Amino acid sequence: MRLVDVREGRSRLKAKDLVGLLLSHGARAWRASQPICYSRIKAAGPCGAPAVRLRFR
Repeated sequence: MRLVDVREGRSRLKAKDLVGLLLSHGARAWRASQPICYSRIKAAGPCGAPAVRLRFR
């Protein structure tokens, strides 16, 4: 749902729905403003070769 849909006055949203929409928008904006964190996980197998290699950005 977009805020434009709410502004036109045709929507049937209740106040509770609007509060939830605004809170989720604020949480998304907060997460987007956080600095990037890099994580790297390596797991070696029995013979020493990498068994699993994961990278998150």
